[in-house]
Amino acid sequence: MYRQGKYLKSAKKGFVPTFFVAALAILMVLTECALVSSSPNLATSSTTIIVPDMYPSITAAIGNASAGDTILVRSGTYFENPIVDKSLSLKSDEGGKAVVVGTGGSVGSSVFTVAADNVKISGFTITSNNYSSTANYAYGVMINGNKCTITGNNIVNTYTGIFGSVQFSSATISQNNITGNHKNGVAFYGNLNNTISENNITGNVGSAIVIEGYQDNITGNNLSQNNIGIGLDAAYSVIFRNNITNNRNTGTYLTGSNDSISANNFVNNKYGIYAVPSFGVANDNTIVHNNFVNNHQNAFSTSPSNIQIWDQGFPLGGNYWSDYQAVCPNATEIANSGTMNLPYQICANNTDKNPLMSIFKVSNAIAPLGETAPVICSNHIAASWSFDSVEPNGVTPDSAGANPAVLAIDPANATYTPQQVEGEFGKALNFNGASYVYAPSSASLYIPADISIDLWVNAQDFKNVTYNNLVIESVSTPAKYQTRVLGVAITGSASSNGTFPAVGTLRGYITTDTSGFNEIVTTQPVISLNQWTHVVFTRSAKTGMHLYVNGLEQNVTATSGTQNPSGAIQQVTGLILGHDSITTLDNVRILNVAIGATNTPIWQELWFWATVAAAFAILMGCTYYISKQSTKRKIANT
Repeated sequence: MYRQGKYLKSAKKGFVPTFFVAALAILMVLTECALVSSSPNLATSSTTIIVPDMYPSITAAIGNASAGDTILVRSGTYFENPIVDKSLSLKSDEGGKAVVVGTGGSVGSSVFTVAADNVKISGFTITSNNYSSTANYAYGVMINGNKCTITGNNIVNTYTGIFGSVQFSSATISQNNITGNHKNGVAFYGNLNNTISENNITGNVGSAIVIEGYQDNITGNNLSQNNIGIGLDAAYSVIFRNNITNNRNTGTYLTGSNDSISANNFVNNKYGIYAVPSFGVANDNTIVHNNFVNNHQNAFSTSPSNIQIWDQGFPLGGNYWSDYQAVCPNATEIANSGTMNLPYQICANNTDKNPLMSIFKVSNAIAPLGETAPVICSNHIAASWSFDSVEPNGVTPDSAGANPAVLAIDPANATYTPQQVEGEFGKALNFNGASYVYAPSSASLYIPADISIDLWVNAQDFKNVTYNNLVIESVSTPAKYQTRVLGVAITGSASSNGTFPAVGTLRGYITTDTSGFNEIVTTQPVISLNQWTHVVFTRSAKTGMHLYVNGLEQNVTATSGTQNPSGAIQQVTGLILGHDSITTLDNVRILNVAIGATNTPIWQELWFWATVAAAFAILMGCTYYISKQSTKRKIANT
């Protein structure tokens, strides 16, 4: 026992210090790296540039500024369209007295263009020249950067006051007066995690706020005398403590889902809330503790299958309805609870079961009610449609839970909607070239790097257009409603001289933030009519884009850009299945991994590093064993 204990003690002396010294060395290196990375750059300091004292224009000041600088603009009128392409803070030295007048003339032009992250614009009056056509007015501020702040400005007589398409997230729009613009006050398409708060948005021709996106927060705004208060096509977003009054058409035009709408005043609008299933899926929204007062119709829904949550149960209650007594003259209060005993019905299956007896005190509301956490991808599946079921409102569910899709038609064509037919696996959807399925944007579809589109297709004919679309993910832009970002399609018409790509070839494409639009096409036709074909399109950030047919990778040619583009995939605002195709689709899946990608470098493979780790463990085991045997011999010779 003595010798064994002595042996163990001796072995530790020989083995542990070696690892201790190595660990200490690594710790010292990591600590030094951390200190270097976290230390401030003492050579960098911010500067305040004054316009026109130092430079005659805002544009000139931006050109001579460095990231982190502040540009202070004196009172006066500046005729220019500044492009802010650095992280800068632009301020009017006297709020509203620095007037920036921008030239429009074309769709998408703007007075201020924000083309960098972390830009702040505050205190200006922002306006546009006068034009005979409203479409020629400049946007007030166009945002194409992340974490930007637009605050304390007067934005008037522009096309849309503040506009953003899909390129940004986490904007803060606060304490602005956005009035008298020729389309919308604020319009965001497909953005993420933005805050629009404490603004006065009035007298705009279109909507005060129109928003598509995800996890946005619209709080404490005055939205009055517009055509629509809020056009809400966002999901998992919050509408809280807003005054939405005297709008010509609708207080909130609801096409989004899983939103929280609470503690708002809907007063003197044509409709308080108007919920429809078309253009999106207005479903599973929580609408509670709002005041619906003297609207022509306090709430309206066109579909009993799109069900909202209109109350929090007893005794928390639902909403206050100014026409409640006229609708339910025999209703009474339940035991001094402040809730009434008869439900208020919006339409079939949409009922406030616990309406409030008196106006809800919005000032008492501390936090939004009913906010729902977004669905997270499971097993790398972002969305999956089997088409085995279609609900009465024309919605086919996503088994992943985040992207219910609406059966739709091209209104310029026929009345044919996608038809449920027998598929390769259970039911499938048949498209006639004028029908399609639409799903609004969701966080699960924000896939910046590796992606796969996996589906089964049976083509009955080739429509005489270039893209017989199977899956499109698209973005809303100023120039067109939808622009393709990524997808997979069949070539439906040959080029004018009959050369490549031929009818029946398969094409896949993505748009990235650094490489633009990139497309690959199979070198030969691979889609035969009237038979089921398994198609997979993948993009790997390591190996690029690939097309697989019935499990075999196809030879492809890059017809635009490159097969292996760099950069992140552009975010999208919506998804369309089957558009411009005469096909039957089954089991459509979108994954946030690149399945079947090939030619990965060996050092990027998991098995390679697992092998290295195993070899290292064996080496350390051998070292330990040799040390142990050496110690035993020393003890034996003692």
